[in-house]
Amino acid sequence: MRLSEFLTNLGPAVAYYPKLCPVLGGVDATLIFCQLFYWSLADADPEGRVSKTHWEIQEATGLTRKEQELARRKLRLLGLLQEHYARLDHQMFYRLD
Repeated sequence: MRLSEFLTNLGPAVAYYPKLCPVLGGVDATLIFCQLFYWSLADADPEGRVSKTHWEIQEATGLTRKEQELARRKLRLLGLLQEHYARLDHQMFYRLD
């Protein structure tokens, strides 16, 4: 199997803006930010929120649950991310601010 075939079979690549890393606190926070931005354009509810499980985020970014939590914390502290957990539905909603 050729390298190009192997990489194609892995699924889509994740794009991010490396110049945001110093501003957002590292690659992990930048990956989460860029992925949430992408999803917010394509999959947001009327309030601009995106609901994703940590498994969906891990599948899209490769970040473990712990890495996600730390990255999201950085984004919250910067005032760039709002989170809402709908307990009755067991859903986490994210909105970039």
